[in-house]
Amino acid sequence: MRWDQPLADDEWGPNGPDERHRFVFTGVFEVPYGIQLSPVVQAASARPYNLIAGLDLNQDGLNNDRYVDPRTGQQVSVNAARGDNTFVFDLRTTKFISFGGVRRLGLFVEFFNIFNTVNFGNSYNGNGRSANFRQPTAYIQGIGYPRQIQLGTRFLF
Repeated sequence: MRWDQPLADDEWGPNGPDERHRFVFTGVFEVPYGIQLSPVVQAASARPYNLIAGLDLNQDGLNNDRYVDPRTGQQVSVNAARGDNTFVFDLRTTKFISFGGVRRLGLFVEFFNIFNTVNFGNSYNGNGRSANFRQPTAYIQGIGYPRQIQLGTRFLF
């Protein structure tokens, strides 16, 4: 941030969780043989992240100056870079076994991130002097998990 021009055009940009597009599909589907499918599909456009120079360009004692684009020779605006798109497909499959009346047992298997999609989102190294510049550093919290499978039961009465 430039202390003398806090409202300059390059001081404005998208915030960290900004996603231009987001799609979420969920439902419960009854299929033959007493089986129930419950998918959750999430897809979102890339989130922004900040690029910094890794140097104190304005000599104010802080090492947080924005990256200088080598093509233009100008500092980039706030959160000028975009990470990766996000995609997660989860599915719960349940088989019901009836014990007469309203009593029944549900045996289920839950699949999380079925396609094992890597979701970095905006978790990227934005330091221009780093050997890992523009490389992913972590997963998105909450949806950045690897493929998982979980088994369970429930008794309905």
